[in-house]
Amino acid sequence: KAVVSTQSTGGPQPIRLDWETYNIIPHDKTMVDINFFIGDAFPDKSGKRKESRAGDPLIRLGVSPHEGERSTGPFSFSPDQCVIPARGSSKVTLTFDPRYGVGKCGGDYHSYALAYQSLMDNTNTVLCTRQEGEKVPPLKIMMTGKVEVPEVVVTAEEHGFTFKLMAGIINPRVKEHTKVHKLSLLNGSKLHLQFNMRASLPFTLMGGKAEYALNPRQKIKLGHGLVLSERLLNALLSSTRQHFCLQFDKEAGKYKETEEGEVEVDVEEQLLHKTHEVSAADGTVETVVQQVPEKRYHLHSHLLLNYRNGHQQRIPVHSRIVLPTFYISPQAVQFGTCLVGQVSHLTVRLINPSNSPLRWTSTFSGDTSDGEFSISPSSGEFTRADSVLLSITFTAKTCNPSSGTYAFTGSPGNRTLYLTLSGVGSHDERMQRLL
Repeated sequence: KAVVSTQSTGGPQPIRLDWETYNIIPHDKTMVDINFFIGDAFPDKSGKRKESRAGDPLIRLGVSPHEGERSTGPFSFSPDQCVIPARGSSKVTLTFDPRYGVGKCGGDYHSYALAYQSLMDNTNTVLCTRQEGEKVPPLKIMMTGKVEVPEVVVTAEEHGFTFKLMAGIINPRVKEHTKVHKLSLLNGSKLHLQFNMRASLPFTLMGGKAEYALNPRQKIKLGHGLVLSERLLNALLSSTRQHFCLQFDKEAGKYKETEEGEVEVDVEEQLLHKTHEVSAADGTVETVVQQVPEKRYHLHSHLLLNYRNGHQQRIPVHSRIVLPTFYISPQAVQFGTCLVGQVSHLTVRLINPSNSPLRWTSTFSGDTSDGEFSISPSSGEFTRADSVLLSITFTAKTCNPSSGTYAFTGSPGNRTLYLTLSGVGSHDERMQRLL
């Protein structure tokens, strides 16, 4: 957009104006400008040679308050040097080009112009001396411009831009799972918009198309998703940090932990307070509150829309991946005194309080020379929030005390629980238990 500016003078001498433009930069900390001049600061650009006056210094140094940064855009004057005839007027064209410095000022431009004045054919004498150029305060014009960049209106249907997944859906049979949400893209402007769209793994765009062109008021729908995979879980579980970034290495085919990246990960750990009842040896029932740790991974990234004019639109996306957790009640089993050779039975309950599938296994450690412990079942799988009753047996071989520990490992997450067992044998038939 061009604006015409006119100047006039009633004086008897032609005046030459030299235009300079400056941009006001936000948060600029510069205090002063040091100006270094060699020869004529504003030479005549018409081709006429000006004779140097005796006594004029060749090199000059000046200091002035800093108000802006010298620039050739987005505002510019054409011509940048003009002559106002005596008792006449002149015109220059002021042009605003918003393509200059895209993104530097956030669409708001604040600038000013200085017009330095020089007298044409000025001759100083002993009786009369006229200042000009940088020695005379210049004319000043304030200029502002604003650019509103048209963008696509992106809205998410149903679940929005947040994906909620349970890590347990990945197992030896299912190595990868993609959850998809629908997006609507509307061109609400009066312009034809062209852009490409991309996401950073594990976030993805469905359909395989990257380039889009929307006419005014045109609306399209597409899917965006999160790819939960064994590779992603391995990368998350291998990190010991509370905040880090992930980058997918295409050549290696795996995720790498980085200091900076397009996918940021925050780790949230909390304690769930679970209440359950435990039967005591005397037949009474005791209510126990148990603290169960739960870990969540929050992944943050952006869908990027890159327009043909260089503008970039960023749509934040988020995913919450919950690791399954489980606990056992009670955590210790005491068989007491049992008849040697007799199999004694007690039960414990293994509980999955989360909605995530969970696979678990158990291993025993302890000395079996004086007695043997066994468990059934020894492994299993939860498909949802549920519990399973485990049968624990003890067979005393001698009258010596026996003890052992079962370790339960859950996957994914490798959370481990411990169940301690103890019992002692006796040849006294009064210790015989009814089966």
